[in-house]
Amino acid sequence: MIGFRLRPSLIFFACLAILALAPAMAFAESVACVGDSITEIHIPPRLKSRLESATGSGWTAYDDGRGGFTTHDLRDIMGAECWWCPRPTYTLIMAGTNDMVHNYNVDSSVGAMQAMVNMMRRGSSRVVVALILPSLSAGETTWAKRYNQRLQERLGGVDYFMKTNWEDFYDENTAAANANFMADRLHPNDTGYDIIADNWTEVILTRQADPCTEKVNNYR
Repeated sequence: MIGFRLRPSLIFFACLAILALAPAMAFAESVACVGDSITEIHIPPRLKSRLESATGSGWTAYDDGRGGFTTHDLRDIMGAECWWCPRPTYTLIMAGTNDMVHNYNVDSSVGAMQAMVNMMRRGSSRVVVALILPSLSAGETTWAKRYNQRLQERLGGVDYFMKTNWEDFYDENTAAANANFMADRLHPNDTGYDIIADNWTEVILTRQADPCTEKVNNYR
């Protein structure tokens, strides 16, 4: 029986290749879902299922949603718990709904979002920020419009601004959220959550640039 032995130099270079690929392989299938009760529980499992079905590989979806939290609360707990430490490939942030409810100063909320983006950039390869959803209240939706606009004007370090959630939920006739997609004034129903998960999935899978957001370093 004839056998063969690998030359030591080949073994060495093979090991180097494995080590070089290991980080990319480890990080390629993870996503941090940051937000409030709209994100918490509902989005991570939906997103994980869609990504796994589309790619044929396993994904880790971190549930970094906290019900009732404002952008300031999320900023503080993110720093305390080091949400960037798992080094997710993607960080998806949609936060500000509770700031809207309490009529926070828009610039203050944008500042808290900037702090979150800065922290997640320490470990995440791609940071995606979604505009928050409209409310069934036209008055609250007016706040959301100002906030979303200010995010796009002032937020730095973002790889992609996602507008599709807002566009899908906003009803031009009522200047508020489309009631067909809402379970209550602020929260989507199952159909609405599916829309959000589909939108997040599309951004991750296609990495399409938003031509309306010139200042952003969009996906290449």
